[in-house]
Amino acid sequence: MLPDIWDDDELKQCEKYLIGLRRHFHRFPELGGQEKETCAKIAGELEQMGIRVRRVGHAGLIGELTGALPGKTLVLRSDMDAIPVQESSFNLLREKVVISEREGVAHLCGHDGHMAMLLGAARLLSQRKKRIKGRILFCFEEGAEKVIGLQAMMDALAGEKVDGAWGIYLESSLPSGGFAVEAGARLAGAIGFQITVTGEGGHGSRPDKTVNPIDCCAQIVGDIQGMIAREINPYENVVLSFGKIEGGSTSNMIPDTCSMSGTMRFFDRNVGLHLQSSFGRWVEHIVTAHRCQISIDYFGRGMPVVNRPEDAARAREAILKVVPEAESNYSLPPQMRSDTFGTYIDEFSGVFVLLGIDNPKLGTGADGYTRKYDLDESCLIKGTLATLEYAKLFLDWE
Repeated sequence: MLPDIWDDDELKQCEKYLIGLRRHFHRFPELGGQEKETCAKIAGELEQMGIRVRRVGHAGLIGELTGALPGKTLVLRSDMDAIPVQESSFNLLREKVVISEREGVAHLCGHDGHMAMLLGAARLLSQRKKRIKGRILFCFEEGAEKVIGLQAMMDALAGEKVDGAWGIYLESSLPSGGFAVEAGARLAGAIGFQITVTGEGGHGSRPDKTVNPIDCCAQIVGDIQGMIAREINPYENVVLSFGKIEGGSTSNMIPDTCSMSGTMRFFDRNVGLHLQSSFGRWVEHIVTAHRCQISIDYFGRGMPVVNRPEDAARAREAILKVVPEAESNYSLPPQMRSDTFGTYIDEFSGVFVLLGIDNPKLGTGADGYTRKYDLDESCLIKGTLATLEYAKLFLDWE
């Protein structure tokens, strides 16, 4: 089921282009903030299409395509970074068609496919510049996993008068080629925190002569879940977890400092901001009781991904031009994982779409961030076409 505007031969060539790009990105992954080669490859592809490119931050970029007619401005966004995991050469069934050539670094959460789909959309859209109303900004965001490049991208877009945004994510829990686009909260917002507690160290035989920062941190970990029960509406879904604790270097000495880091997650931005405020207040009280000092740094703040009904409806209309009804209406409950695209929606309005890659016959469908993760490359052309059709509907051109 293919849209009439796109020529069959053109689409076949585009699919080859998508697969080739995806395999290139997969072979040469780069961690967040280090995507120099990836950025150069993307910039080169866009410039060959006649799309103006400007760099954002250390390794992000925006490609700008201005149509022949005035109109709205639409952001189409992709992430770029890989993760620090050693990839398996096998998926759930068989040997993969391509694996990372870089030790301990791999695209195991679909960002290689996201970049390929967006470049494919840019290629086809650039060939129809005379028909386009308004502007399309192709945003490639560096360091999305650690929220390294989000602020730089938001700063770059601040003066662009953006009217809407589109994001698409390759989802391993959905059947290959099937779409899920639903109104409401889809992914949680997240705020990271780093705590450093400072006391006064000494020998373990005389704790009375020390101010033990480890004891203080232990109470913070133990008491903070009670804060959620007392501060947050029980009908709201929030998660606060500690993922790292460091303190001391030997068993018989009490250290001067102890540090902890973790994340808090939420589906409502106001609840998230209240959670952050309450967390800081509770931690300060505990630290004071222990006669310690504290520094708290918050990082990686991302808003929840919340699709507005009108944007979700437009996206589904676009998707129905690409796949049959049965492949367009999959449903998933809201997920506690996060994506920086939530901030795009919070700033500009927009829609976040999931595209399935689970194909048991090919062995794809392993969870993201795991060594056997792989994607069904045949779904990439559908993602590109859905992106194109959404751009057509949003910018109102034929």
